[in-house]
Amino acid sequence: MTQRPAVLIMQRHLAPLSAFLEGAYDVYRLWEGPPL
Repeated sequence: MTQRPAVLIMQRHLAPLSAFLEGAYDVYRLWEGPPL
């Protein structure tokens, strides 16, 4: 388990935002499967 906060991106058209967020957050994408 990581100490970084998590972000769930719900809609596919917001996927480009994940590139900016991945450095500071654990980024999960709903279309890839729910976070476990």
